[in-house]
Amino acid sequence: MTVSPQYFQAVTEREMTPFYWPAMVGLQHNPRAMDIHNFLSYRMHKGLSRPVTLHATVLHAMFGQGIQRMAHFWPRFLEALQDALKWYPHCKIEVLNDGIKLYDSPPLIPPSQDGPHQVGADFGVENPVDRGVQTVIVCDGPV
Repeated sequence: MTVSPQYFQAVTEREMTPFYWPAMVGLQHNPRAMDIHNFLSYRMHKGLSRPVTLHATVLHAMFGQGIQRMAHFWPRFLEALQDALKWYPHCKIEVLNDGIKLYDSPPLIPPSQDGPHQVGADFGVENPVDRGVQTVIVCDGPV
C-alpha cells in the first residue's frame, strides 16, 4: 500500500489509539456499539485526571444519528454501551439517569515503551505478527 507522507506519519505516531481488532469483528453488526467502543478506547488510552460526565444530549449528538427523540435514543444507547463494554471489561463507567460518568481506567491496549502496541497482550489474543502476517506500508515521499 502506498500512502502520503502525512498519512504515514499519522499512522506511525505513538499518540494514536490502537484498535482492538477482535472487538471490531465482534461488533461489526452493531455500528453504534463499535463507535462507543472506539470512543471509550480513545478517551481511556491516556487516562483521565478526574471523572468526566457526559450528558445524554452530548451522547445523542455523538451517537444518535438517525434517532430524533431522546426517549428513543437513550435505551438504544444503553444497549449499545452494554455491547461495547463486553469488549472493554475494565472500563470504569457509571450510568446516570441523564448521562454517563467515565472514571480513570486502564487502557484497553497498554502502550509499549520499546516498540509497537502489544495488541491483545492482556487478553490472551494472538498477535497476527506472531503468525507471520505482515503489513507493508510504503511512504510516497519524505517523512
